[in-house]
Amino acid sequence: MWVINYDLTYRCHPHGLNILTRVDQRQIKERAGLIGTSQAVLGSDIRSLPTFIDLRAFLAWTKEKGDFLCLPDKINLQHEMTAVQMAALRAKGPVLRFDAAIGAENTASAMPVIGNLFGTPERVAAGLGLALDEVPAFGDFLAALTTRPKLLRTAPVQEIDAPIDMNMIPLQTPWPEDAGPLITWPVVITRPYGTTLDSLAQYNLGVYRAQVIGADRLILRWLAHRGGAAHARSWAQAGASMPVAIALGADPAMLLSAARPLPENISELMFSGVLRGAHATCSRPQRTAFGARPCGNYDRRLGSPQ
Repeated sequence: MWVINYDLTYRCHPHGLNILTRVDQRQIKERAGLIGTSQAVLGSDIRSLPTFIDLRAFLAWTKEKGDFLCLPDKINLQHEMTAVQMAALRAKGPVLRFDAAIGAENTASAMPVIGNLFGTPERVAAGLGLALDEVPAFGDFLAALTTRPKLLRTAPVQEIDAPIDMNMIPLQTPWPEDAGPLITWPVVITRPYGTTLDSLAQYNLGVYRAQVIGADRLILRWLAHRGGAAHARSWAQAGASMPVAIALGADPAMLLSAARPLPENISELMFSGVLRGAHATCSRPQRTAFGARPCGNYDRRLGSPQ
């Protein structure tokens, strides 16, 4: 499945991750019932909702709550789908699943499209396993914790090694005069020049504009102060090409971590583990020297995370 729009954020502690003393951290952990407990249940005493290990689990939960709508009608990927999603966003509507996305040749895609995923503050909070009124306390709790991602030797994403073909994805062209269709919610993963493949804490995850210009080519755009841009400059200064990985269909915690403007010394992979209540899991990609990338939900034929 494919994720489309997000236009809302949530609030955490106003001063974030760097203000707590060790005493403060212990007090927060004691209040959360975490002293002497496993890292696998981070924040379980604070969350009233389940945590979602992948995107499918979150979509199933929204459907169970009646906050999910299937649209069987044909809807064009060029402009029309964006208009439907904007209307749903303004109305604080449900998650949308487009079952008949129509492309350039007027044929329906075999792949459904998910839209308006985080279209309400309540769903943003729910993606973290929280009711909306639990978010402020959770922000304080987050500031005291870290988790380390796990690098797996094998993962389902490695089972099929096929050429990249972005024509298989139902990609929207949101606005008139856009130069081409966009991948929405791409988790773009980079690392600075000189780091090793296993230096997961130094990876940057960001949600950047990714415009497709061919079956296996796209253009990434990031602002100069973003982590991905800083990494690109380090590779350019060394006269080397920068390897980039893109994860599609990541879980809610990974998506929200990649979209947040975290301090440069905070790893999005580690932060997502705190949000999720479980370590992020990564696998080595088959077709790039990049290193590791998050495991998500996507079509194995694309060589993307599964």
